[in-house]
Amino acid sequence: TPLWWIPRPHRNPNGTVLNGPHLHIYKEEYYYTNTNLPYAIEFDINDPSLMENCIAFLKEFNVIEYPVLIEQPALLLN
Repeated sequence: TPLWWIPRPHRNPNGTVLNGPHLHIYKEEYYYTNTNLPYAIEFDINDPSLMENCIAFLKEFNVIEYPVLIEQPALLLN
């Protein structure tokens, strides 16, 4: 799959450490063999532009059929 969500922290080839939620994107130019993981990018679930960024991601990877996307402004936890 071109996209993975992995909750554990790790170090990218450029030295940045990702501790929180992040996405792994597989592209040949990003792939590195020392850990067999694709390049990772962080994201913030509370970012107001997350939905917009998700749609941009789908366009970037030429996804033809978009999944149903539901924007939920806030989660109420009891």
